[in-house]
Amino acid sequence: MFKLRNVWHDLKVTKQFIIVATIIFAVSIYVGMTNEGFTVFLNNQMNAMGQLVEQIDQSGNPTMSMMIFIFFNNAIKSVMVIFLGAFFGIFPVFFLAINGMLIGYILKLSIDGQMAISLFDLVVKTLLPHGILEIPALIIVAAYGLRLGRLLFSTMWALISNHNKLESIGASYKDTLKRCGVIALYATVVLLIASIIESTFTMWLASTIN
Repeated sequence: MFKLRNVWHDLKVTKQFIIVATIIFAVSIYVGMTNEGFTVFLNNQMNAMGQLVEQIDQSGNPTMSMMIFIFFNNAIKSVMVIFLGAFFGIFPVFFLAINGMLIGYILKLSIDGQMAISLFDLVVKTLLPHGILEIPALIIVAAYGLRLGRLLFSTMWALISNHNKLESIGASYKDTLKRCGVIALYATVVLLIASIIESTFTMWLASTIN
């Protein structure tokens, strides 16, 4: 089950959920860029992150502290996104929406000239180096959360319409939970690599921005 070939096959099985998760994420980026109704909320989120970064910068080893914080923050959230997705898939949708809107809002600030960084530098030097690993990983874990959420809907429908399907759905739960555990493990490894890149290479690239 842990073989990459098996994981790749299961990703193909989960393709429809990955597509849905990608669409939610992309729409959320657009909303963050265009909808001013979320400005206060997104500003609060950014201020909170800014305060955390300031605290980390004051630590004895800012690079290591940043790496540890980013890794555990993303890894814990990813596991939660997968397994809390069992509750109708609400948490993965919320997770994708918040992260997508934050990215969209930051892009908007750069485009509008409200940040002292060009759009090119923002994307190429501060988002892509680690985001090329981090964003797909987060979309995939959200997709598995949605997959679990679909099973809950299937269970409820079977309780209402066809009790004979409950046994097969129970078997699907057992198999899906195992596969979610495998994906959670692989996602954790990918997010660890992304956190190392973000706390070192991305930070170095950001320091070269004039």
